Amino acid sequence: MNSDDRKEIINIVNQGFEAVILPYFARVQEGIDAIREDVAVIKDTLQDHGNRLAKIEVRQENHSYRLSRIENILDDHSDEFERVNQKLDAVVDRQDKQDADIKGLKGKAG
Repeated sequence: MNSDDRKEIINIVNQGFEAVILPYFARVQEGIDAIREDVAVIKDTLQDHGNRLAKIEVRQENHSYRLSRIENILDDHSDEFERVNQKLDAVVDRQDKQDADIKGLKGKAG
């Protein structure tokens, strides 16, 4: 094999490389670039969802705190309502006793 044959073989290999392999590498690189872009979009989306989730968690904590305050207010009102009922029951009992005393006095007088 002489040097002209070698040059021709190298030239054919180079042409094949340029015609087949380089376009294949270019397509593979385009695919890799597209995947990288998709990954970047997914990362941004996940970050956005993470931020939204954090805001939701803060809102949930705020609502939980508010609900706790409302429950405390309801407990206070319930306790106050119970005290008022006890006072009303005492008033009714006194009135019933007074009515009985009045009936007893009327019965003795009559």
